[in-house]
Amino acid sequence: MQQKQTDDRPWYRHPWPWLLMVVPATSMVVGTTMLILALNSPGDVVVDNYYEEGRGINQSFAMDHAARDLGISARLEIDTNQDVARIHLDGRQESGLQLRVYHAIESGRDRNFVFLPLGPGEYHLESTDLVGMLQGNSRWYLELRDVNDEWRLRRRLQTPAVEMQW
Repeated sequence: MQQKQTDDRPWYRHPWPWLLMVVPATSMVVGTTMLILALNSPGDVVVDNYYEEGRGINQSFAMDHAARDLGISARLEIDTNQDVARIHLDGRQESGLQLRVYHAIESGRDRNFVFLPLGPGEYHLESTDLVGMLQGNSRWYLELRDVNDEWRLRRRLQTPAVEMQW
C-alpha cells in the first residue's frame, strides 16, 4: 500500500495563494489610483444648469448671424520674431477687438486678449502669451468679437500656426 506524500512547505512557498491574491491586490491599486485621479482633476465639461446653457447657446448664434449679416471677415497674423499679433478686419471699423482663446480640453489654459486699433481695419497686440500658445502643438477654439459683444466670428485652429482666416 502506498502512502500519500505530504507537502511540509509553509503556505507562502506554494504558488496558488500568491496567484489568488494578485487579482484583489491589482484591483485595490487600480481603484485607489482612479479615485485619486478623479478627486484631483474634476471634469470641465459637466454643466450644472442645462436650461441657462441652452439659452446662452441661442444668444450666441445671434452673434454669429450678426457677423454674417454685417459681412465681417478677419485674418489673424502672428509675428513670432517680435511677439506681435495683428488682426485685419474687413466689413466694419471697431474701437477694439476681443480674441477669446479656448483650449479644446483644458479650461485652465483659456485666455482673453484685447486688440487695439492700429489703423483702418488693423488691430495690434503685443503678447508673448498668445504667440506662445499658438506655437505649441495643440487644438484651440478662437472667438473674435467686438468690444460690445454685438457680433462674433468663431474658428477651430490646430497649432502651430502663424495665420488664420475667419
